[in-house]
Amino acid sequence: MNLMKFVFKYILRRKLRFFLTLLGITIGIATIAGLFLLGAEMETQVYDRANALGSDAMVTPQHWCSYEYVSVLEGEQVGEAIPISDFENISKVKGLLVSAPIIVKSTGIEGKPVTVTGINPTQMLSLRNWIMKEGEYLKNNDTFSIILGSSIAEKFNLTIGDILVIRENLFNITGVIEQTNTNDDISIYITFETASEIYNTKDKISFVFIRVDDISKMNEYIIDIQNVANVNVITNNQIIEESLGVIETVRNASLLMVIIAIIAGFFGIVNTMATAVNERKREIGILKSLGAKKSFIFKQFLFESFIIGFFGGILGFIVGSIAAFSILPQIFPTQYQSFQTSASSSSLSFDFNIFVFCILFSLGIAIIAGLYPAWRAAKLPPVEAMRIV
Repeated sequence: MNLMKFVFKYILRRKLRFFLTLLGITIGIATIAGLFLLGAEMETQVYDRANALGSDAMVTPQHWCSYEYVSVLEGEQVGEAIPISDFENISKVKGLLVSAPIIVKSTGIEGKPVTVTGINPTQMLSLRNWIMKEGEYLKNNDTFSIILGSSIAEKFNLTIGDILVIRENLFNITGVIEQTNTNDDISIYITFETASEIYNTKDKISFVFIRVDDISKMNEYIIDIQNVANVNVITNNQIIEESLGVIETVRNASLLMVIIAIIAGFFGIVNTMATAVNERKREIGILKSLGAKKSFIFKQFLFESFIIGFFGGILGFIVGSIAAFSILPQIFPTQYQSFQTSASSSSLSFDFNIFVFCILFSLGIAIIAGLYPAWRAAKLPPVEAMRIV
């Protein structure tokens, strides 16, 4: 007897039931795949952006939590809470090679949000090592000059000599930074003093990037900085840990949804296979009367569960990938909504490990769900099986 023939014959005979059962397990696996893919992409973003900061640590206000650090990595606007007087004291700490003050605000171009970053041009250049694609880099005394990240220039078709209006002030574009494949590509840069004036930050700054002469003495430098200013100092590794903590919190909060989806898929398969046993009692009796062994009946039903699990895993991964790609723009709105042409935009790629896991996990759920119905069908006495219900 051809096992595959019997299995596919029944599946084709009950297409709608097979589809609905497949849909149940697909939703569960899609949820898992989506969370895994999002988590993996977000972790990659955290590492890439933290490494692109160019600094050894960041001086922040005392009250900052993990979400502010994520905002910095995303290039989003943050508040100002460090007094200029504190920054001046920090700059005098021995061992600091660079102490670059930053103000991060926002503006709009053609109705789309754009980050405006106030920087000390000389200090920032020592951290980022930018190369100018065209035009000239900012000078410390430039007042109404701006330079653009490469994605800004490309997205809005801006070039040297164009004028941008920020807070009712006219700014002349003097340069475009070579593409860095980081958040630097999606910001407008003006001098720190100009940003402070036009945004009226009241002699306060957002945060300070620092680089030290001896990384092994970082703890000593942190103590020295905190002795002269009421601030917090966080290293790049700590920024990564804090940001990954946010990701982990979101992931854990989503586990309940995953569990519910998996349970629904599991019992959907159990119900489908149990119903199939009741409907096919006569068929089972005929097969046994023709010499079919219990193992054949068992394998027939179990293989049907296998097919549901296999295709559910594949479809779940595909649906989860599409869902994750749709959700990601909401997590990284700056990169996606304003700068989809940028090479620095986040993009989900095929993850073979997650793909294999989804298939194996789906198969495991489906096979476990199909064990009892398959065992029940195999144990069914021929005489009972031949009865027409």
